[in-house]
Amino acid sequence: MKSIIFGLGVIILVSMIVLLIKKRVLTNDNEPLLSDFNCDPEDIQPFFMQLSSSIFDRGFTEDDINLINKEIHMMKKRHEDKKIGTFNVIFKEEKTRISVEAEVENEDGSKGVTLFMYANPEVVKAIDQEVEKFYVENDM
Repeated sequence: MKSIIFGLGVIILVSMIVLLIKKRVLTNDNEPLLSDFNCDPEDIQPFFMQLSSSIFDRGFTEDDINLINKEIHMMKKRHEDKKIGTFNVIFKEEKTRISVEAEVENEDGSKGVTLFMYANPEVVKAIDQEVEKFYVENDM
């Protein structure tokens, strides 16, 4: 039991370090170009659907969401990073691109996902607000 708790602690620590390193991707104005979302695999589709309908004029398509979901479900290694793709959306009437990467932790039969979404600072700020909203609405 102690080894399981220790193992989970190590995974959380490594995830936090990776997150801190990735969060340092900044513009010249020290504004982040990265938003992250920690979830279970079953939260991916509802999150992207909510995100698409709430902040974008045209968000992630159903095909985009299915691709992201499929790619994450195919990730089987204990600790795996993967560039999922770059997606075109319309934010405040302007075309913009969002690159999505995933990091998956498979431990003792459970899977945790961290999504990293790279975009311009204004889009990242809007995504961060939706992530917080999703966490609150889903008691995460």
